[in-house]
Amino acid sequence: FYSVSRTNSLDSEDLKLNKILLKQFGQIDYKNIQIFDVGSGHPKIHSNSYFFYKRGSSTVAVDTNKNLIKLYKKSRNEDVSIYGAVSNNKDTELYFYEMTPWEVSTTNYEWYKKMLEITNATLVSKNKVPVITFNDLLENYYNTKKSIHILMVDIEGESSNLINSIDFGQYDFDVVLVEKEAKKNFMLNTQFKLEMEDKFNYFFIKL
Repeated sequence: FYSVSRTNSLDSEDLKLNKILLKQFGQIDYKNIQIFDVGSGHPKIHSNSYFFYKRGSSTVAVDTNKNLIKLYKKSRNEDVSIYGAVSNNKDTELYFYEMTPWEVSTTNYEWYKKMLEITNATLVSKNKVPVITFNDLLENYYNTKKSIHILMVDIEGESSNLINSIDFGQYDFDVVLVEKEAKKNFMLNTQFKLEMEDKFNYFFIKL
């Protein structure tokens, strides 16, 4: 089922997510799906949302890597792509540690130091980045006309903080895909249950 030739994700997350959606909703009109992809990364390579984009879904993509957002605007110009970091406080001063490989880049200093210690990652640059709150993101871009909403969170070292800040009672998400780094620090409210986990992620569905 998880054919490598059909996936754009690192570990077939897109196909696993699609399987969950088919189980939950049956036949899907992909044009009625809206995705919030925080820490979106490359618009195609290792992307969890590109599979859905090709089928007509819309994505609000946020990333602290300016070059990747430029690629987004060129290759997926129908989507909303935002350069910046998501934080609980828009007045927070954040720096982006761009690293090689780009997948471990982060705004979290402790994560940055950890990656230098335990991997072969190297620092490319350190740059101050604009900050947006997740509430502002939702207020500006959440589309109530879409019937299915998906949240993807992959911001190394900060995923748990973002999850903890979300009022899921105010904004309806049908599926939440979050990296396993957040396991020890976050709790989704009782509206969700853990449907699946893989090597890198947890997949939660709304009850």
